Amino acid sequence: MDPEPIKWTDDDEEKLKELENRLSTAPVLSLSDLRKEFDLFVTTEKGVAYGVVTQEWGGCRKPIADISKLLDPVARGWPTCIQAVAATAILIEETQKLTLYGKIKVHIPHDLKTLLSQKAQQWLTDSRILKYKIVLMNSDNLELTISRSLNPAQFLSGEPLSEIEHDCLELVDFQTKTREDLDDIPLPYGKKLFTDGSSRVIEGKRISGYAVVEAVEGRDLQITEKGKLPSNWSAQCCEVYALKRGLDLLEGSQGTIYTDSKYAFGIVHTFGKI
Repeated sequence: MDPEPIKWTDDDEEKLKELENRLSTAPVLSLSDLRKEFDLFVTTEKGVAYGVVTQEWGGCRKPIADISKLLDPVARGWPTCIQAVAATAILIEETQKLTLYGKIKVHIPHDLKTLLSQKAQQWLTDSRILKYKIVLMNSDNLELTISRSLNPAQFLSGEPLSEIEHDCLELVDFQTKTREDLDDIPLPYGKKLFTDGSSRVIEGKRISGYAVVEAVEGRDLQITEKGKLPSNWSAQCCEVYALKRGLDLLEGSQGTIYTDSKYAFGIVHTFGKI
């Protein structure tokens, strides 16, 4: 049986030329020299750890290996700087397979030692902290340096970020705050709203509803909005809906909303970013 002839189009020709061009311009990796120190450049992007291993050669650095590892699902949910701790530990372990545990100097735009000592406890289990400290801080053949300039690893994930320099502690606090404009401390200015929702059985019939009232200076509390809710709603659901209506009424302005529901309070401050 004769094979069918290949239909070669202009589009196929262009793709072939593009492939040839990429293959001819791809960076060439060099052989390592175990007598010399190794440099490991590390970065993270979208839950992936990228690393480039180089060695000094003739006044410049020649690439020895490009490494990329997908972080585990738990680590991918951490703030960027905390992800960098896990990424660096993973890439160091992979690099040591190539260097045969030779001297490695790590370049990364994060203060890993400060993160491990001040922020790790909030995100990492004790076993992870112990593992990362052993890999990153208790090795004689390892040196950690904070690099504020672009490094080769940042080009593996595409276009490097324009702003590299940052304070890790401040960035973690910013990324873990539910919303920049949300706080649990009352504001001394703006509107003051009180919300309440309830679901109870009255004379054998379940009745659900909500109300939003506003405190106006020099006047009594004024009902801003009230209404009935589906009878199959729980009391917690009614409280959350009342708080949501308070937020809707406060949209575009500043103020404080008070609720007597710890459940609704926790929902907003836990899932406010969503």
